[in-house]
Amino acid sequence: MANGRKTRADRWDAKAGLTDEQVWRAFDVFGRSKWAEFLAWAERELAGVRIPSRNSMYEWHADMAEKESAHRLRQSRETREEIGRLAETAALDAELVSAYKSMGAKAALLGNKSEALALTKMAIALADRQVDAAKLERELAAERRARAAEEAAEALRLEAAGLKAALADAGKVNRADPAAVAAEVDKLLGRKPQ
Repeated sequence: MANGRKTRADRWDAKAGLTDEQVWRAFDVFGRSKWAEFLAWAERELAGVRIPSRNSMYEWHADMAEKESAHRLRQSRETREEIGRLAETAALDAELVSAYKSMGAKAALLGNKSEALALTKMAIALADRQVDAAKLERELAAERRARAAEEAAEALRLEAAGLKAALADAGKVNRADPAAVAAEVDKLLGRKPQ
């Protein structure tokens, strides 16, 4: 059963034979597209897979949406681990790129065009991989900074709410004595009493 509903006979589950990557790609495309666009995409990308009815797809999408945050966290963790592995080999890759360039230049000088092309393509592929790894690392760092900023903002909101409550309480307790209220406010704000 999905969300208390009887599971439909035409439901898109493991029975469809899709890989995990295909399932999440279909989830993304279905969420962003109109039904006709999704059908066209599915016919192109998932040839041979029977597409369920529209209602079944909407139920499937709603159920998958509940699993999305866990999936995104798993993806993030896997990406971070992959970046770590790439970072460990970055120095080696830089040396390999340089070596492939040198070997490609030498092969070109010796007149071996096909070998020179193959070595140059390998150097370019390695350099592209390094650029992609650096880009992923920057994106992860930006996500970490954004998360830290959100946590700091939440801490400030909580602190402000606490100060507002304390100020309201301070005003109620010492309503008859303005000097006591001012002293309490100074104490809460960390100022020296005047």
